[in-house]
Amino acid sequence: AFPLVEPSSPLPALDVFAFLPLRSYGMRFLLQADWVLPSSRESVDASSAWNQWLRSCVPDLFVEAAAALLQRAGDEQEKLRASNLLLQLVPTGASEFFEPLAKACCRRLKSVRFLLTRGGEFVTPGEAVVAGSSALAATAASSWSGPPVSSTAAPTLPVPSRHSHAAERERLPTHPRRR
Repeated sequence: AFPLVEPSSPLPALDVFAFLPLRSYGMRFLLQADWVLPSSRESVDASSAWNQWLRSCVPDLFVEAAAALLQRAGDEQEKLRASNLLLQLVPTGASEFFEPLAKACCRRLKSVRFLLTRGGEFVTPGEAVVAGSSALAATAASSWSGPPVSSTAAPTLPVPSRHSHAAERERLPTHPRRR
């Protein structure tokens, strides 16, 4: 769950839930799932295939929640707030079992139009051009590992649907309590 207002200070790390709060893993959004837990109920069981599958679903759900957040934005100020909030929500501070989420969410965000242009439109990171000095633009271009940036808009990449895990659902591990 994402907060719906832009905070005046950095977002705090929030707990992961398995119906009840477990503990914080450094993410700035709420994450609730039917995690398999050890008897202490203090953490997520990292060795569980079920938990690994649940974690693999988070990046697609993150993108779906991001799309919903961006759709709520009306005027340019709201769009800017939503874009800034989304950047704060990327789980770069995730730890332990959830650490792989930072890279996975960033990979998925490459196809999402969430960066606000001067014209008030959202573009993907690959469509964005850095404004400013030519040295700054050259530095940005040299660090970009995607296709060459041109003055025309890049083709729109499809945003995954909520059913993008259909193939994975067929291979879904059985929850340990349901065997």
